Amino acid sequence: MIITGNSTHIGAGATGGSTGPADDPRIDGIKKALDDTQIGLPRQPIMWVSTADDLSSLPVGAYRFARNKAPSKVLPTDSYVYLEVTGKRDTAGGSCIQIVEYLSPQKIWTGIRNNTNTDAEFTWIRQPFTPGLFTPAGDISRWTAGIDSTAGTADWKITRGTRGPSAYYLQPTNTGQQWEIQHPISGVADLFRYQGRVRFNFYYTASDDAATEGKDLLEVRLVIPDDIIPSKVTVPPPTPDRPYLAVGFIVRRVNGQLKVYDLDTDITSPQLSAISGSTWRGTTSKFGMTFYSGFYCYAMKDYSNYRRITPVRTGVNTPVNTLCIRSGDNPVRETGFSYLESRIPREILTHRLTLEDVGATFYCPYAYPHTSLILPDTPFPTGFSINLIAEGNTSNIVHPENKNVTIITGSDALPASSDAYASSKKQLIQVGPDGKTWSII
Repeated sequence: MIITGNSTHIGAGATGGSTGPADDPRIDGIKKALDDTQIGLPRQPIMWVSTADDLSSLPVGAYRFARNKAPSKVLPTDSYVYLEVTGKRDTAGGSCIQIVEYLSPQKIWTGIRNNTNTDAEFTWIRQPFTPGLFTPAGDISRWTAGIDSTAGTADWKITRGTRGPSAYYLQPTNTGQQWEIQHPISGVADLFRYQGRVRFNFYYTASDDAATEGKDLLEVRLVIPDDIIPSKVTVPPPTPDRPYLAVGFIVRRVNGQLKVYDLDTDITSPQLSAISGSTWRGTTSKFGMTFYSGFYCYAMKDYSNYRRITPVRTGVNTPVNTLCIRSGDNPVRETGFSYLESRIPREILTHRLTLEDVGATFYCPYAYPHTSLILPDTPFPTGFSINLIAEGNTSNIVHPENKNVTIITGSDALPASSDAYASSKKQLIQVGPDGKTWSII
């Protein structure tokens, strides 16, 4: 450490050229400042605060781990606090101090004592706290409602057929000709890697139900490149008549019901699933696919009932990296879509809860697989709470770090160290004296 003047180095004497013990008063001042501020200490003893003067005597830049010494009420809380002197007046001993509560770090206080001669105590003001919002940041979505002015309509293009006149539905035909809608998928491998989804509302508007019996109302196809399939996943080898690899399904009307079948099958083939109840003019049915990292996917009906489908070889060529929704060989008149959506979440949010998260909101967006919240094996104050919000058929998964952490999932449930799934809007509260027992309400 260099100091200009008579002595050039700590440890040098005040007399020029001497090598005796340090006797420069400036060095003594530096040492006192370091001692008073406690800068650089690996640990700090507790400062017990009895009077306002105890705080006013601290120099600017001082750091302390402090607490009121009973029955003192100098500090605004009886909790331990981390303390920093942020400023000093040039006269009258005025001080500005900031403290952060040890057990409730969202509670930050600023204390002012402008004049030690006239102000008996510090005036404390609690700083406003804005709870955090935790939500996946990297999800990519495309939306359309079939209205020209709606953002995302350009992502769903009618590549065959003639759009009908409806202003509220995407109608690829109203004359009975064959039709096709194409939707580009940015990075098909990411559909599987990040559990993407494709969903749509199919609006059945056929005026003659009898004419649709036994017909293919639509088929969903997504051709995927072979090179994205992991080595451990087995898919059928290509053949001259079936060179393409695809996932998808067919929707047929059979005995008055909409039924889901595998690609490239006929009406005599086993069905995957059926929409409950009869289908008639004006019925809206929900379909889609959700993808998994094991390189299989599920056909969805009603957005909640799933039937597993795996990649198949097909002779039908559709553009790679493009989702195609197409008519069957005998198209039904006046079909339409009231909703079309795809989403690839590029990030799965996983967060380990901390004391700083009090009051925060963990939000799982619509059509997102889930978020994961880890409850650490660390005591939290009784009443510590956060909000959990999950839209649609999504959920926030609450995961205890180990068996020391338990969750109560209902009024009659016993604490358990297993994952809890929180849908819609819930509150997570720490309710146990051990600081590790949580309740979802």
